[in-house]
Amino acid sequence: KSYFSINSAWEGYISGRNIMVISPEMPPEQIARRVLAIQMGLADKDIRKGKLSMFAVQKARKIITEPISIEGEEQKNWFKILPSGMYSDVNNIVSVASEYKPDLLVVDGFYMLKNKNIRTSSSWQEDESVIYTLKNFALHSLVPILGVTQYNRNKPGKVDGAKGSQAVEHTASNYLSLEFENPSDRDSRQPIQTRILKILKSRDGDSGIFKYQFDFRKTKITELDMTSGRENLDQDDEYISTL
Repeated sequence: KSYFSINSAWEGYISGRNIMVISPEMPPEQIARRVLAIQMGLADKDIRKGKLSMFAVQKARKIITEPISIEGEEQKNWFKILPSGMYSDVNNIVSVASEYKPDLLVVDGFYMLKNKNIRTSSSWQEDESVIYTLKNFALHSLVPILGVTQYNRNKPGKVDGAKGSQAVEHTASNYLSLEFENPSDRDSRQPIQTRILKILKSRDGDSGIFKYQFDFRKTKITELDMTSGRENLDQDDEYISTL
């Protein structure tokens, strides 16, 4: 889920949008390293462990220090990574996003966020309030949010967050499920794997099933095909189809 959400954020950025990313699970350095790995076509663990050739080191330094240009034109839009320690409260995220007004806000692992504006001993109630806070912000600010959670490892099919309620499915405008192609893939250590992305709910009634290849050696995600629903999607919007 993290590779997919960060890759989606990067695709939005190179499409010319202002992007804001927060992950309560990862420090900003880890997110930045994955973004760098996407640009270099390397495994992010190789960057973390320093397993780079001299050529790769020079390329990394060039990417880090020089302005990014797409088709010869310098990018004017921005890509901001919020420090997870400062923004573990959903209200802090909403506050900073209200100030900067990104074209896309990516929240990787929203089930770990807290809501200090409510007084309750119920973790279920707090989790649900986080979901509603994000949705209300998206509606009133017109800032789309890609919010990512995960399936409970011990209870396949059950989503972490909201403690088993259907608040996520009911509240989201578009609800997608990224799944293993085969149950046996769950514990696979293969560097190249496939995932299935299902559109379970869409505001406009779209449906479909995508198949993606995850190449962890190159930190690359490639859409292989769409088994159903392509005719229902709006092909005029390159940004949405990319995401």
